Amino acid sequence: MYGQLVERFDTHHWLRYGLFAAMGMLGLLLTFLLPALRGKRAGWLYLTLPAILLRLAVFPSAPSDDSNRYLWEGRLVSEGISPYATTANDASLAPLRDVYWEGINHKDKRTAYPPLAQLLFALIAQIAYAPWFLKLLIVLADLAVIAGIVAILQQRGQAIAWAAFYAYNPLSLVAYAGEAHFDAFFLAAAVWAVW
Repeated sequence: MYGQLVERFDTHHWLRYGLFAAMGMLGLLLTFLLPALRGKRAGWLYLTLPAILLRLAVFPSAPSDDSNRYLWEGRLVSEGISPYATTANDASLAPLRDVYWEGINHKDKRTAYPPLAQLLFALIAQIAYAPWFLKLLIVLADLAVIAGIVAILQQRGQAIAWAAFYAYNPLSLVAYAGEAHFDAFFLAAAVWAVW
């Protein structure tokens, strides 16, 4: 339905803001109902099932234009070309232009992504050079963040219900499952490093 009303999920449109508000209210409702459950199994089920379902609901939306750069620069790195050496619109890279290059914003700028991210993009491009695969890995990293938060809460003897503030947060849902921003990888690493 949303895709028929606007071309992209990241378009500034009243429906986007309405969906954010609705997801936020649903997330708060789920979060505050969660502590009433007793037992680890019920808590885990109540935390993870809605988290996965909410991510699946947002998954079909169009990724942000950043994902084009992730994929295209990943392809460059996997072919031994440094995205730091030149800009995306450099004529020497013309033979490598494809649909993802077309979608890159700021083609006149050098990459803004750090080397570790570039290596990750290259690995993704070698496995499956497609936005759906990038999104899938980002969602898995996002779910790993939830698992890491739960591990930290359990380590501290606190209720896992507090992880719901992240699990059902509209920002994490849209940024990762919807728009495919790569920050989920580094957030997962940071959370597990804290653990």
